[in-house]
Amino acid sequence: MLTVGNLKIQMKQSIVFFIVLFCTMSMRIEYSVKPSCGDFLERIHKKPKHLEFIECKKEKDAQISVLQARYQVKGTFASSVEKYLIHAFGMQPLRHICCIWETVPNEEGSRYGSFKGGEFYYSIDMGADGAFGERKDWSKIDWFYVTVELPLNTP
Repeated sequence: MLTVGNLKIQMKQSIVFFIVLFCTMSMRIEYSVKPSCGDFLERIHKKPKHLEFIECKKEKDAQISVLQARYQVKGTFASSVEKYLIHAFGMQPLRHICCIWETVPNEEGSRYGSFKGGEFYYSIDMGADGAFGERKDWSKIDWFYVTVELPLNTP
């Protein structure tokens, strides 16, 4: 038998249920919107062989806060990692300019590779000190570095 007392209890239970449901959904939305630092390439299952994760930390790139993941690869394997990043992410090939190996913009002005992971857009770049100016000497370079950046805001 449904009484006024039972009806009030059921209404309170329904209200509590909807409050808990709303809070849970809000927490999930908040969690999914906030990116966290880490091995971005491993997360999307696109980390090339021989590329070693070093660290990830919050940095400033110009005036924009970014999460920056740094990687390294021995010079011996740099060519295969470069080819992978070009193919997988559209990064431009490395060129020796002055005293470093770096990517340079193509005709459209694009320099970095990029990819979307979840709801976020990342950029990817590679470079090294250029004591040796010929590709055939890459094995003599100790380390090449790969940087993956996730902007946290827009300018």
